Amino acid sequence: MVVVDADESDGEHASLGTDLFPDEVLQVLPQVLSGVRPRVNVLFADQLGVWVTGVAPIRDARGDAVAVVAAGMPPFAGAQQGALRAAGKETLAAMLRSAAVRSDRSEIDAIADGLTGLYNHRYLHERLREELHRSEELGAPLSVLFCDLDQFKALNDTLGHAAGDNALRSTAHVLEQSIRHIDLASRYGGEEFVVVLMGTDTAGAADVAERIRQRVRETWIAASPEPLSISIGIATFPADGRTKEELLDKADWAMHVAKRLGRDRVATFSPGLWGGPEPQS
Repeated sequence: MVVVDADESDGEHASLGTDLFPDEVLQVLPQVLSGVRPRVNVLFADQLGVWVTGVAPIRDARGDAVAVVAAGMPPFAGAQQGALRAAGKETLAAMLRSAAVRSDRSEIDAIADGLTGLYNHRYLHERLREELHRSEELGAPLSVLFCDLDQFKALNDTLGHAAGDNALRSTAHVLEQSIRHIDLASRYGGEEFVVVLMGTDTAGAADVAERIRQRVRETWIAASPEPLSISIGIATFPADGRTKEELLDKADWAMHVAKRLGRDRVATFSPGLWGGPEPQS
């Protein structure tokens, strides 16, 4: 193993023979060299700062991995080396709290929705484009769930905007609890949410969507005589579309089909694959 220390100052270079911390990134290096593409980043904090480390293969002309680069960088402004130097005896949790205080709030606001804490509309479009490119390279499916709370305007008008905000935050929590860490949940706008499920075909996406639908219905909003409900449409790459615009449009179309079928249900863009409860008479 050859390690290149990129610190600019000679006094900050690691000396020859210095042990490397055996974190998760170093453990996956042999896998990367063998052709596996693990999707892992490591968050590490010590008295010197907070770092995010990732890996990338270097390939030869035939496309074989011949070397691996593992790079660590501060995840936000203010986390650079020395930012937490005084935290010599602090716990990991305390160091992370200290780092969060030093972080630039504008960097978080740029990708997060202020009310729900989910990713925002802009970040969704950026990530969805990247993930579609990755899925095409891997030959793997990807599914988009377009979710819309039912009768949300009536809830706002009847119970007030505070109850509406509570419903949105509760729905965001359900989404986060219903997906894997590699998936993406975002607030698309108003009472609309979009979930991106990596490596998931239509059948798998329908299972996740049904789980979300059931959990939303079990969510109780104070002063509301009726439970929340949500309509969800599904579109899958590559069968239903190959671009983010196609997938979002078709998932949105399927969501409106679910609304027309009576709300509180799941519908897929692909014909013959409808889910959710039977329409009420």
